[in-house]
Amino acid sequence: MGALKMLLERAGTGGADNSDIRSLALQTLQHVASHGANMAALRQPEVINRLKGLATVLASDAVVVRSVSAILRSIETISTLLELQASAILAHFWRNSAQLF
Repeated sequence: MGALKMLLERAGTGGADNSDIRSLALQTLQHVASHGANMAALRQPEVINRLKGLATVLASDAVVVRSVSAILRSIETISTLLELQASAILAHFWRNSAQLF
């Protein structure tokens, strides 16, 4: 969670002079959000709320708003896919265990 907090802080760095830092932090967050292994940390309410707050505070920066939207969509999509995968594995397990008895 520490690395995510740092990335969120960097993404929230205001001012035109910090646009490169902000952009890099948002790109890194997007990359992290695209991997299922990170979902437990990314789905935390604190992370989601900070991302939404970032989009609100920097609403005048279209790149930030678009990036945050993409990150939130990735979190939602990957989370849904992981849930479907878990359901399929569980269904497969039950089908196969029923055949044993």
